[in-house]
Amino acid sequence: MPTRKMSLFPRVSSHFSETKISRDRLVGFGFGAMVFIWPFLFFREFLFSTSPYAINNDFNVLYYAYKVYLLDSVAGGHFPLWSPGEGSGFPFYSNPFTQAFYPLNLLLVFIYKVLGGYSYFDHQRYSVFGAALFGLGLYFWLKEILPSRRGAFFAALVFSISFKVGELLRFPNAIHAAAWIPWILYGVAKARESRASILSAFIIFVACFSLLTAGYPYYCYYCLFLIPPYALLLLSAKARLALHGKSETAAAPPVSHRRYLLTCLIPAASALLLCTPYYLKMQQLFQNTAARKGSNYDFATVHEFSGSDTLGALIFPPSAQSEGWYFFGFAGLSILLLYFVGVFSDSRPSGRDRLFAVIILSWFAIITYITYGKNSYLFDFLFHWLPGFDRLRVWGRLNIVLLPILALGLGRAYLYLEGILSDDSEDNRKRRARSIKISLAVAMVIGLLQTWLYSNEIYDRYWAVLLAYLQGAEWQFIALNLTMGILLCGLMIFTSRRPLKSKRSRLALVLFLSTFAFAELTLYGGARLWIKINNVDPTRERHDISAYLRGSLEVPRIRRYFTLKYPHSNVGIVSSWYFTNYVALYLRVFDLYGNVVDAAKIPHFNRLMGISEAKRLFVSARIDHSSMSAFLLDSERMEASLGSQIEIISYDGERLEFTLELSGAAYVSFIDNWDPDWKAYLNNKEVPIEKLFGTFKSISLPSGISHVRFSYEPFSF
Repeated sequence: MPTRKMSLFPRVSSHFSETKISRDRLVGFGFGAMVFIWPFLFFREFLFSTSPYAINNDFNVLYYAYKVYLLDSVAGGHFPLWSPGEGSGFPFYSNPFTQAFYPLNLLLVFIYKVLGGYSYFDHQRYSVFGAALFGLGLYFWLKEILPSRRGAFFAALVFSISFKVGELLRFPNAIHAAAWIPWILYGVAKARESRASILSAFIIFVACFSLLTAGYPYYCYYCLFLIPPYALLLLSAKARLALHGKSETAAAPPVSHRRYLLTCLIPAASALLLCTPYYLKMQQLFQNTAARKGSNYDFATVHEFSGSDTLGALIFPPSAQSEGWYFFGFAGLSILLLYFVGVFSDSRPSGRDRLFAVIILSWFAIITYITYGKNSYLFDFLFHWLPGFDRLRVWGRLNIVLLPILALGLGRAYLYLEGILSDDSEDNRKRRARSIKISLAVAMVIGLLQTWLYSNEIYDRYWAVLLAYLQGAEWQFIALNLTMGILLCGLMIFTSRRPLKSKRSRLALVLFLSTFAFAELTLYGGARLWIKINNVDPTRERHDISAYLRGSLEVPRIRRYFTLKYPHSNVGIVSSWYFTNYVALYLRVFDLYGNVVDAAKIPHFNRLMGISEAKRLFVSARIDHSSMSAFLLDSERMEASLGSQIEIISYDGERLEFTLELSGAAYVSFIDNWDPDWKAYLNNKEVPIEKLFGTFKSISLPSGISHVRFSYEPFSF
């Protein structure tokens, strides 16, 4: 029978094991917390109303204005379907800019109610929150597949504040869509590497649904070039071991192909199926919207991305189109290039490392070649043969899928560097010496290329125009590259005598390099391209949208280059947006940016659109007039001769009900845009809707008293 003393040993061992696990979890929690907080620290100037800067560009016009409208409507118990206050009437729920079905709206509605409104700076915080979600997703994904979480930690920190993430802050929908991409990768990796099928499926479903509803369809489509290739590569044992870098053991073998594919496909398909009605309605909207019908090669290739853009995005951002930026600093780039050059120059390279490098570099090359648009044969092939490809433009944006790919490369590269700095064996001394030469050579080559771009002033137009205050400071990119090259060599020389043996020294290394990346990216962080002087009202807006809508028929409209300008209804447009037929009518009088084209037509336009007087309903003998003036003259005569009298019963923006007494047959026109989902009822019987000027709703009425109802019913069966 065992003695009492002997029985203590397993308990002591268990205690130490539990202590080690608890400490390990605590460190892991600290890493995750730091990754999440990192973007808030980096983009701190956008968190407070006292900052000298605010985010500009489309942030207000296309995103903040919609968000306040949505939050107030939902907080008041109404989900908005139609938006009568913009573009003379436009769908709200199927407009991707509104982000109407995004799950995090529930959190924002709660904040709206608790804080008593929603401010411009609340929305900037929401945008930065998207960057934090992106970084955290990268960390969880890379931590799942890399041998050490320090590589995941470093890569997530670097890419969560990269120029691309900063540039996306002006598009809150885009940064929130991007935020869920690494979470999908995490779910896919977890489905392949473990037997936690239910958790993996849940992660994939939530991430896919959030991506699909985040309101940036571009990124949903771009994922075709990232998620399926990654999932398929994991079916190959060699590719899986090369990409993930973890050795598989008998205790934790990969799941079967069938189980893995089902775990990935079922939740992804479920999310897509759930979002299908939304996307069908969005497609319907695009079919009737200016410049969004697709099959327009010139439209798809108007914003060119080229070889100099690719070079600039890697080493010299002033030379790159900002839409395609992915610059992540020289702390990351130098380590990544050291790894790739080291792998291919090593006389005895690891087979996994070489295959990993081939996969990452090939993936990078394919995505990059597609972004070259009309200068790419692959782009032309996809434009003609891949469904949906022809509907998108500004193909530099596709580079968003390079961020996870490069982050995976950087995570592995960091561990490669750590291995060099931690090992004092004879073989590693030779590798360290070779790495010093590689680092110096890489820094010199990059420096020469930067100098060439700088001396020839090969700058993107946005850099030259919007960042004019930085002109002459571009030399700092050259200095940072050389500084990092010298720093890397110094680290390798220093550790030749004092290798990084302890966990503390390795933790100090990752924190040091992360701090360097933070400092260098702060100089021109991507968000600074789209800033403005902070003259924004910091107060939290709170509206009564339902009251605005009920009274809008009695308030004259306005015309602004904007979307929603509550409490007024806006008949202006923004470039390449709103219904095609309405834009055509508008362009007869004004250009896309609101400048006058034909001054003689302005009085007629103002009367028809309810600007000069609050009028939305017109009675006329005909609706096939070729000019606004002819229609208005017809309406004046008919309303005078027939003695028409309109009595409004109710109006809430999506349903107009009124009675009209006529002494003869006529048309009544509602100056609010037609959409396939609008229905008209005459004395409770549905009647066909005809179109005035191809865009406004009209119905034919008999003499006598008519009860009329226009109703927006997108989901009526």
